[in-house]
Amino acid sequence: MKKLIILSIMLLLLPPSIAFSRTYELSPAELEFRNQNYSKAITLFTEELQKNPSDSKTLKYLGISYLQLRNGAKAVYFLEQAKTNDMSNVGIRYYLAQAYMLNKQTDMADAELSAILTDFPETAYTMKAKDLKASLRQPRRQKPLSVYQKFGYQYDSNVALEPQKGGIRGQDKDSSRFLTYTWVEYAALQDKNWSAGVNGSFYQNFHTENDLERYNLSSFKVGPFLSFSLPVCQYVLNNRVEYRYRQDILNGDSFARANQIRYEVSSYLQKWLELSIHTLVSFDDFFYRGTQSRKYLFNRDAVFSESGIRAKFLLPEHRMLSLGYDYGHNDAEGTNWNYEINGLYAEFMTPVLTKNLLLFIRGDYYNRYFSPFDASLYNNSTAERDENYFAARFKTQYNFNRNTALETSYQYANKQTNLEEYFEYERQVFEVSLIFRF
Repeated sequence: MKKLIILSIMLLLLPPSIAFSRTYELSPAELEFRNQNYSKAITLFTEELQKNPSDSKTLKYLGISYLQLRNGAKAVYFLEQAKTNDMSNVGIRYYLAQAYMLNKQTDMADAELSAILTDFPETAYTMKAKDLKASLRQPRRQKPLSVYQKFGYQYDSNVALEPQKGGIRGQDKDSSRFLTYTWVEYAALQDKNWSAGVNGSFYQNFHTENDLERYNLSSFKVGPFLSFSLPVCQYVLNNRVEYRYRQDILNGDSFARANQIRYEVSSYLQKWLELSIHTLVSFDDFFYRGTQSRKYLFNRDAVFSESGIRAKFLLPEHRMLSLGYDYGHNDAEGTNWNYEINGLYAEFMTPVLTKNLLLFIRGDYYNRYFSPFDASLYNNSTAERDENYFAARFKTQYNFNRNTALETSYQYANKQTNLEEYFEYERQVFEVSLIFRF
């Protein structure tokens, strides 16, 4: 009994922090940070910083949040202030070294890591600092040239309501074809925040059948590009501008050519969410001459513009979900080729059994509405032309290594329209391809 009384008196005399365990409550900003909602955390930490501009803890959290959002400049700004206020905090200095690396300030990063190893030889950050410093010594592999090469075989089961008309790309009857696709990009000029160069692609298919209803298509694009990054608020905007000259050739005769300008901007709003917006303007010229008679058939100029938005969600277990919407408008010579088009797509990617085997499931839909439309050509003065397209694709990709992959895919597509039935089709496409990346 005496021991119990003495123990009770000792507990009463001890400070509360020692005598009783207390639960530390996280602030709303810290909760958002812990839940990886870094953009929201930045907003709340900024409000806290206005109340106490020299608080090292708030400055540290702000810097790490910007670091997670890949904004090196902002991360360096806040972590340098945090370091000034608390030089002995090894955690702040370690994250500052990471921010320097992200910001391409390798000399500053090396100096900071060296100071950690000298001044704090026995901390939890020491081994991390050694590994980070070792990665700095490894020379970065400059890769100005990128190449993507595809060799494939397709079997196309195409069922149409009417016989296919000549000159309509990709709408032949049941057929099999070999195809090759090459994409090359050379970044001739590079800096830490921008690059410029030229890229181009070439596509060619060869049908195994030899008749007048099947068209071997050659298509190439080439032009310069400029990519650059800009820090805006808590985000980094990745911009890309391209000019492309495109030409399509059917059975050796020019079918279409275009001058295209494309702009895209993308950014990681969260560590797991990338948003991109693009716009395209294409000045098209369609012309065709028969391969036998050399007879001039048609010539039509058009201006096509498109705007679209993409969202890419990085999911757990290396899965990914992409969603997109596009709006396009075509302004062409002649009354029957002006249209608006609204398109949606969704694609889900997941590893299967092993990380080297990927499954892609994709769905596409678009509605194309032609207006103004001269229905008198179809003995109908009131009809409007409305076109609906749906497609579903299942694709597997087995990556032997970083440079080689084998793809197989199955696609079902259906297009329906209330006029010009020979544009309608239902098709199934089976494909197997070998991919090389350099």
